[in-house]
Amino acid sequence: MRNALLLTILALLVGLASVPARAQQAPGAQPATAAPPAVTETPPDAFVLSSAYPNPFQSATRFSVTMRERKKVRVKVFNVLGRRVKTLYEGVLPAGATRTFVLKAGDLPNGLYLYRVTSDQRAATRQVTLSR
Repeated sequence: MRNALLLTILALLVGLASVPARAQQAPGAQPATAAPPAVTETPPDAFVLSSAYPNPFQSATRFSVTMRERKKVRVKVFNVLGRRVKTLYEGVLPAGATRTFVLKAGDLPNGLYLYRVTSDQRAATRQVTLSR
């Protein structure tokens, strides 16, 4: 229940969901009508980023990137303050390839980290927790 509530709040914050507003209407007034939202097509994602496993982790965790197109990508890890703590990869990955990356705890302190994959068309970020 708590996780569902947190996901709903997160979806509202990033605009993936909406909450119907209660409109106050004067007696006898016609209800307001809104134009239907425009339908736009989005191109397929250039890559798919998996969740890290295990999460939380103690010494190392793994995640993968599956490429749909040949693209130059960057794989970086950030702490919760937004500071880059590691760069795992910078280079071109071929279409159809799945590449697994390993994030080793090393000398990183316990805490929440964000791993981010970026290309010229897309960026995706996921979180992982280091807990020794």
